[in-house]
Amino acid sequence: MKYYKKIIILSIFIAILGNFVFAKSKKSEKTEDSEKLAFSIYGSDHMVSIPLPNYWTVDMDVAHQNNLNGFFYIAEKGINESPAYIFVSLYEKNPNKSFSDFIQYKTTSFAEYQPKYYIKKIDSENFKTSMNNWNVEIYDVRIKSGHGHYQKIAYMECENKYYIEIYIDCYQDDYKNKDKYIQDFIECFHGIDYLNIQLQEQ
Repeated sequence: MKYYKKIIILSIFIAILGNFVFAKSKKSEKTEDSEKLAFSIYGSDHMVSIPLPNYWTVDMDVAHQNNLNGFFYIAEKGINESPAYIFVSLYEKNPNKSFSDFIQYKTTSFAEYQPKYYIKKIDSENFKTSMNNWNVEIYDVRIKSGHGHYQKIAYMECENKYYIEIYIDCYQDDYKNKDKYIQDFIECFHGIDYLNIQLQEQ
């Protein structure tokens, strides 16, 4: 089995929808700043732009195959050898569930599915997005003993009807450039931009 598929199998449970509806429609494009990529999730009533340095790339085929809105990896390393991956999912809110319910479902499900790892909430005040009125919660995922995967997960509540889940998976928590990629992730969700607009997909 290809390595990135093993990573997705480990992480895919985070993206299980449960009672929440997956929001379709995606697009990626380069910005005028050649040092950044802008990834856009868009639909009939929204567009979310997600920036990353240009040494990251996106594979929408892999994303689609795994019910994700975005799947990113380090371009020069290739999809099978990338030391880090970023996953993006957009969820439509369930009118009968709160943001807290959504997070409780996701974190509890992950803890049950991956008992060798713990998931811990960290101080979200240091991780506000450009949309200051968003609810944001940030979590660390670490192996309980020894070395293994390290993840940081951001759950965000857009002011409209969507939740965004974005997380980074480093396959080794002691990888020498892990902190660099974690910083990319932090700057990425700091720079997320959300527009509540009417779009027609061409």
